[in-house]
Amino acid sequence: MRHKRHNVSLAIIAATLFSLGSARGVQAADAFAEGSKYFKNKQYAQASKAFEKAIQANSANPVAYYYHALSLHYSKDAVGASREYGRIIQSFPTTSAATYSRKALATLNPALLQSICPDYGSAGGRPVRSTASRQSTQGSYASSNDRLPDEARIPFTREAGGIMVEGMFNNRPAKVLYDTGAEATIFGKNHLQSMGIPEPTGTPSNTATSGGTVKSWDMRMNIKIGSVERKDFPVIIKESMLDNPSLSKTFFKEYTCNVDNNARCLVLAKQGSRAAANASSSYSSSRGNNDPYAIPFIKDDNDQMIVTVMIEGRSAQFAVDTGSSGVMMSKDMAKKFGVTVPEDAQDTVVNGTSGQYRGKKIQLRTMKMGPIEKRNVDAVVVENFNFPVPLLGQSFFGDSSYTIDDSAKLIRFRR
Repeated sequence: MRHKRHNVSLAIIAATLFSLGSARGVQAADAFAEGSKYFKNKQYAQASKAFEKAIQANSANPVAYYYHALSLHYSKDAVGASREYGRIIQSFPTTSAATYSRKALATLNPALLQSICPDYGSAGGRPVRSTASRQSTQGSYASSNDRLPDEARIPFTREAGGIMVEGMFNNRPAKVLYDTGAEATIFGKNHLQSMGIPEPTGTPSNTATSGGTVKSWDMRMNIKIGSVERKDFPVIIKESMLDNPSLSKTFFKEYTCNVDNNARCLVLAKQGSRAAANASSSYSSSRGNNDPYAIPFIKDDNDQMIVTVMIEGRSAQFAVDTGSSGVMMSKDMAKKFGVTVPEDAQDTVVNGTSGQYRGKKIQLRTMKMGPIEKRNVDAVVVENFNFPVPLLGQSFFGDSSYTIDDSAKLIRFRR
């Protein structure tokens, strides 16, 4: 029964990942398109051969590798599928393809997964690190020396639409972007140099692909943001970053976070505290249990908040990303949503934690999430977009005040 459930989840993953399948070069694109056609028709043996051709034409596309593995998996070639899943995890460790490959191996070949990722646990399909693994960014976020008050107020400023907060990092001040779309807190070596913090050395522990391979290292920092202080907190260090460092939502993992745009302040209430209970009670009494301004979200395998949005009158799933200045999507996604990119649309470059994204700047006539409706929303249709769903950024959220209630899986907007 467990194996059957896993196959269903893999089918859902496959449907989601089709939006990622852009390969470099005509030959690679043709082979990928051929494999996709076979895969949709459940002709998995033929699909496997086509995706193998796509890999030969473009060995830097993790999605082609993933579909090759998935085709072998569905063809009941467990040995071949396990080998290919393992290759993806080792060659493209920080991509969505690797995330899904780890989940597949957790059921298909847990012994192989354990040999590749010794600290991976199968609970919830997510990596679980032992307490002894102190150098991994996937480790525990909690330390006995952390200072986590029941309430905290953290002022922020707006820069290019993003939410910027000031903090201390190994006793050095820095301004960082509060980024709900980031899986980890991320700095560049260039940031460490300017702060006078020694750089990590040795072999890179991770790589990321976004128009190329990016080296990264695992590191631990003592971080204080307002009155919230964490010791030995996991951080990823990139070779270089063009933008500000990024503070992921995991830093405030134990808190319900209210983004108060009027006061320019993050208002935190620790989950389970009297402050959180009072806030919840006040909210329930004033707004009711069926408030349309309380927008539900789900979590994907990368712990991203996924919400349903109406874009140009069509329903779509978006990842909430406060670190993105605007709405971002691929060309295929735009076409699916009925969004036309004018021939004279302005070229733009977006800097992100994973690298640069080149695309066309457009405006979306209407976007609606529950009763929240915005018109003429800035968006970028990106050439090298490598996310499974489009991103919902600050051009939609920017002028709203809202609370992210992780325990209730709700984003509560103020009217």
